[in-house]
Amino acid sequence: MHEPASAAIADAWQRIGIAVSVDLVPPQRAQDREYRATFPSFDLIELATDLSPRMVNRWHSRQTPLPQNRFVVTGNGSRYQNPALDGAIDRYLTTIPRDARLQALAEMIHIQTDQLSAMGLIHTVTPTLVDNRLQHVTGKGTRSTESWNAQEWELVS
Repeated sequence: MHEPASAAIADAWQRIGIAVSVDLVPPQRAQDREYRATFPSFDLIELATDLSPRMVNRWHSRQTPLPQNRFVVTGNGSRYQNPALDGAIDRYLTTIPRDARLQALAEMIHIQTDQLSAMGLIHTVTPTLVDNRLQHVTGKGTRSTESWNAQEWELVS
């Protein structure tokens, strides 16, 4: 757990009247799968999200760490389980027509925002400055702004 972020978030919640007790988990305890899976509070983690099958599937009930699977299943760290959400995820991942796929996505988002199964608090930004005379600069990936293709850059006057 990141101590400065925890302190800032705890302070913000206390300002709106929510009692907060920060419990920093030592590294040795953080490796205890059962402890992490049954932690009785909020767990602040850094998680990049997108609409890839891998990321969407992490919210499915079958990705929930439970005693039955010896807490070795990973993904659904919130342990929120909902058959309606599972159905929407399954439809999103297996539907080809765009309109039907977007409908399944809308249902997923509605359930998650209505039930608040996970809540984004912090957004990491990594700005990259590129002179407008430099062309053919691209990011390393779809979620990246770090330039990596220097061999293709071209400087124009």
